[in-house]
Amino acid sequence: MYMEVYKGYTKDQEGKIKHDREYIKLDTYLYHKPKTASQRQQNKEMLKIAEAVKAKLTIELKNNAHGFKNSEKGKTYLLDYFEFLTAQKKETDSLNNHKLWVTSLNHLRAYCKNKKLRLNQVNEDFVNGFIQYLLHDVKTKKNTNLSKNSAGTYYKKFKACMNQAQRSRLITFNPCINVKGIKEVQVKRQYLTHDELLILAQTDCKYPVLKQAFLFGCFTGLRVSDIKQLSWEQVKDNKEGSRIIFRQQKTKGLEYQDLNPQARTILGDRCNDDSLIFPNLQNESYYNKFLQKWVDDANISKKITFHCSRHTFAMLLVYYKTDFMVIQKLLGHKRLDTTLVYAKILDEQKKDAVNRIPNLNL
Repeated sequence: MYMEVYKGYTKDQEGKIKHDREYIKLDTYLYHKPKTASQRQQNKEMLKIAEAVKAKLTIELKNNAHGFKNSEKGKTYLLDYFEFLTAQKKETDSLNNHKLWVTSLNHLRAYCKNKKLRLNQVNEDFVNGFIQYLLHDVKTKKNTNLSKNSAGTYYKKFKACMNQAQRSRLITFNPCINVKGIKEVQVKRQYLTHDELLILAQTDCKYPVLKQAFLFGCFTGLRVSDIKQLSWEQVKDNKEGSRIIFRQQKTKGLEYQDLNPQARTILGDRCNDDSLIFPNLQNESYYNKFLQKWVDDANISKKITFHCSRHTFAMLLVYYKTDFMVIQKLLGHKRLDTTLVYAKILDEQKKDAVNRIPNLNL
């Protein structure tokens, strides 16, 4: 793949036009007439990379990095730039992350009264005002304030926008630097115990594919976005056992994960390589409703979503004393402190267990 940069044209003395183009070779390749799901997926990923390179190059050109004059440098409109980055995320990031950028953009539009506010006009008062707007003015569908974590997530997208503007030299000073952001609140991570998981597995579910996919998540820790995309071509069976090779939808990293016998049993008999293992999984809000009904039918008094399968997998590993560095790798966490949250949950369990010992009434 090549990127063509058109730099305009010149005319000679005879009026003949000469176009000025530059061709940049990319380290990406496409399969011609892809035949398998893996090849089609790789083409899709390569095109996303190419779009990201294109977006980065566009910014560089606007910043005179290639000798172009840009009299508007520093005068780019905030909303236009945020919208540009949001569109870029659609090509490079996961669907969920792009949705967060879209929602953050909508909140910024509602807050920003001056639609022609330029990036170099954004100051600390504006940033603090946006934080207060997210915390106190934005309402959910139930007419309640956003949770601190939701407000913090949307602010982080705004901060990422300003950070990118500074890196691209569209602004010389980033007002977010001196502003205290929204501190994340530790939320309780719901999960199933081994006994609850056993009861749930023995309970009928209205949608067998939902039951199969959720239980598979409990034994692998895969995100639902990865489970939905999993095909038989990604499952490798051999004499030593089974493993899956897949590209995470969230991080885009290539992952190799061994399957324990229980997880492989849940997958069932092998089909054609192009076939999805868990076909017809609906959107998250839809299948979470039936997932909760299944949990209720099993007489388990917990509010469970599909993502809880990931927490269940992590807690099973903690319970069986798996090293946290290993858990980090299995969950695909970039930072160890994200994984260590599960250690805190275990500590709380120990404290509750000690407190349940009866008094001696001395």
